[in-house]
Amino acid sequence: MARTPLSLIFMLGTPAWALGAGAPMELSFEQAVRLAEEKPAAVVMSHERVQQAVARLGESRTNLFPQVTATASESRQTRNLAAQGITIPGQPPLIGPFNTFDVRVKLTQALFDSETLEGLKFARAGRDLAIEQKRKSQQDTMALVATLYVQAKRAQDGIVLGDILKARDEKELALARSQLKLGTGSPTDADEAGARLAESEQFLTATRSQAEERRLDLTAALDLSPDQAIAFKDSLALPPPEAMPPVSPADIESHPDVAVARETLAQKQAQEGVLKAGYVPKVSASADYGASGQLPSDSLGTYTFGGQVSVPVFEGGNRPKRVQEAHHQIQESVAQLEDTRIQTQAKARSAAEEVKNGWASVQSCRIAFDVASKESELAQQRFRLGMGTDVELAEQEAKTAQARDTWEEAVAAYQMARVNLAKSLGKMESLVKS
Repeated sequence: MARTPLSLIFMLGTPAWALGAGAPMELSFEQAVRLAEEKPAAVVMSHERVQQAVARLGESRTNLFPQVTATASESRQTRNLAAQGITIPGQPPLIGPFNTFDVRVKLTQALFDSETLEGLKFARAGRDLAIEQKRKSQQDTMALVATLYVQAKRAQDGIVLGDILKARDEKELALARSQLKLGTGSPTDADEAGARLAESEQFLTATRSQAEERRLDLTAALDLSPDQAIAFKDSLALPPPEAMPPVSPADIESHPDVAVARETLAQKQAQEGVLKAGYVPKVSASADYGASGQLPSDSLGTYTFGGQVSVPVFEGGNRPKRVQEAHHQIQESVAQLEDTRIQTQAKARSAAEEVKNGWASVQSCRIAFDVASKESELAQQRFRLGMGTDVELAEQEAKTAQARDTWEEAVAAYQMARVNLAKSLGKMESLVKS
C-alpha cells in the first residue's frame, strides 16, 4: 500500500483502537472539517487576536475624545524663604503655617493631532489584518485536518488488505506443508510460503502501526484526547471535478494568503503615515475651573483656559530614518503581495489539473476493482461446486482486495487533490457544503 504524501502541512484503525478509551467517536470527512473550522487551538487563538486588535482600535479612538480630570487638595504648610534665596529685611525667613485648599475640574481637548488620526488608521489596518489572519488560520487548519483525516482513514482501510493477505499466505503455507508430508511438495516451496507469510505479517504490523500514528495525528489536530478512539464513517459520494469551483481572478484576490499580504501592505503604509504625521504641528486646548482658598468656606472660583501648539524642531535625525525604513518596508510588502498573487494562481491551476487526473484514476481503478470482484464471485461459485480449492479462493480474494486497495488509494489521492484545490482557492468550506 502506497502512503499518501502529506502535502498540505505548512504554520494540522481498527474498530476499537488499542489505546482507545470509551466508545469510539464516529467521524466522517465532512464532520472532521467542520470541527476544524472552530474548535482547534489555532483558530481560537486567531479569534482572540482579532479581539485584541479591535480593543487596540478602541484605545486609539480615545485620544480624539475630551480628557476630563477632577482634583481636590487641602494642606497646611510652612515655608523657609531663605531656602529659595529670598530675604525680607526685618522678617524671619520662616513663614506660616498657612492653609491651602483647591478643588478643580480640568478639560483637555486635542483640536488637531495628525499623528493620532494616522494612528487610528494604523489601528484599523491592524484589525483588518487580524481578521484576514484568522480566516487564513481557519483555512489552513481545515486543510490540515482534511489531509490527516484522509491519511488516517486510508491507513485504517489498509488493515483489511493486510488481514486478507495474511489469511491467504497462511493457507498457502498450510498447503505447502501438507504437500511436503505427502511427498508431492518440496522444502523449498514450504520455505517460500513461510517467507511470504512473514512478509504479510510484517506488512500487517506496519499498517496497524501507521494507522495508529495517523489517528494520533488527527486527534492532535482536532484537540482531542490521544486516547480517543475513532470510527471512520464513509463520506458522501465523491463529486466529479465539474462540481469543484472554477479558478477565477476574484478567488485569487480573496484568497487568505493574498488578503493577508494586502492587509500587511496597508498596515505598513499606515505606519509610514503615523511617522510622517509627526512633522505636523499639534493643536490642543485646555480649561479648568474650581474653588481655591485657605479653607473651603472662604474659597473663590478661579479658572484657566488656553491653547497650545507644538511642533518638533530637531530630534537628532531619528524620525527621517524611521520614515525611510518604513518606505522600504512598503516596497518589500508590495513585492510580497505581487509574488503571493502569482504563486496562489499557479497553485490553483496546478491543483485543478490534479483533480482532473485524480478523477480519471478513480474511474480506471474502479473498473479494475469491479472486474476483480466478478472474478472473485466466479471463484466462489467454483469452490461451492467443488471445482476449486480454498487456496485458489483465498488467492482470488487477495487479488480482489488488492484491486480494492488500489481503488481506495486512488480515491484518497483524488480527495487530497480536492483538498488542495479548495485550499488554493481559499474555499475549504466548499468541501462540506450539503
